[in-house]
Amino acid sequence: MTINEEEMLWLQNHAYLLSLSGYSPDVLIGGRGAQEDLLRWQYAVNFAHSGLLSGALGLHDEGWLAAHGMNLADYVMGLSINNPFDAHFFDKGGAVYWLEPEMFGTEIMDEILLSNPIHSLSDDVNYGFSRRMLDFFEGAGFPWGCGPRISV
Repeated sequence: MTINEEEMLWLQNHAYLLSLSGYSPDVLIGGRGAQEDLLRWQYAVNFAHSGLLSGALGLHDEGWLAAHGMNLADYVMGLSINNPFDAHFFDKGGAVYWLEPEMFGTEIMDEILLSNPIHSLSDDVNYGFSRRMLDFFEGAGFPWGCGPRISV
């Protein structure tokens, strides 16, 4: 499980943000108009893979997957092959993956946040939170970085 400090900070801040409300996965790469950043794209896929499949993250509209003929693994694969920084992919269906479903932090995420006090966005890594979150993903069978790789 390899994660650098920048990704730890993104993980902690996005976990906090998603505990407050639902956001489309687009928030994980910096939103529409963000500069292309392959590390952030892979980070977003890693977080969606480990978070959604472990149950730490959920999708607000559970019928969304069925309506699009996919399961969570298919959805994460779609995030990995549809470049969020390329307007061409959005015009060809990529927006379905990056903008439509809202992700949120489940009670599992809330409990990890509460046990490693994170009450706001921060510029400092909370190593206790990062370790606990990454250990949870691994224990659930979805270790960080073991999901799909982005298609470059």
